Amino acid sequence: PLFYPVWTRAILNDALSTPGLSGEIDIERIINKISSAQPITELPRRQVPTLIRGVQALVDCSEAMEPYAADQTLLKSAIYSVVGREKTQVLSFHGTPLWGVGSGLQDDWHAYDPAPPGTPVLVLTDLGIGNPGFMAERADAWDWLEFADLLREHGCPLIAFVPYPENRWPGELRAKMNILQWDRFTNSSM
Repeated sequence: PLFYPVWTRAILNDALSTPGLSGEIDIERIINKISSAQPITELPRRQVPTLIRGVQALVDCSEAMEPYAADQTLLKSAIYSVVGREKTQVLSFHGTPLWGVGSGLQDDWHAYDPAPPGTPVLVLTDLGIGNPGFMAERADAWDWLEFADLLREHGCPLIAFVPYPENRWPGELRAKMNILQWDRFTNSSM
């Protein structure tokens, strides 16, 4: 597997968690409200990472990703284990999700609908890096920028697991999405 198996759970937990207000009571905020004579209408809580929003996992089935098909299958199983099947939506795509997605035969795929606001979207893809220029299903950086902008408009954090080193990632995408190198040296502190 591309992720060291012992670290996979921690990597997924860190990558897919979003801030939630379900932590301990925030005493400092309560004291500030009291000292400024503001009413306390609800108990403020500290932000903690949570997986409560689930995940939409989008799996690139392009020809360039065929060498990683077994790794994608292993990672999908790990996502179900970490996030839960009921909170995980897995869809396949070729090139970019904007060209259509689905969970069955490609003939049955449909237009991409963004996940509910706040839901992290994880793409297992090469961002078009590994596709030679002559392939029809090759998405380029501009296609991915369009996808990233759509998710930003819908309030969905975008995370890409890419099986290529950082020096091959398109520079314009680094500011638009969280990209994590999908390989054996990646750990949860990266």
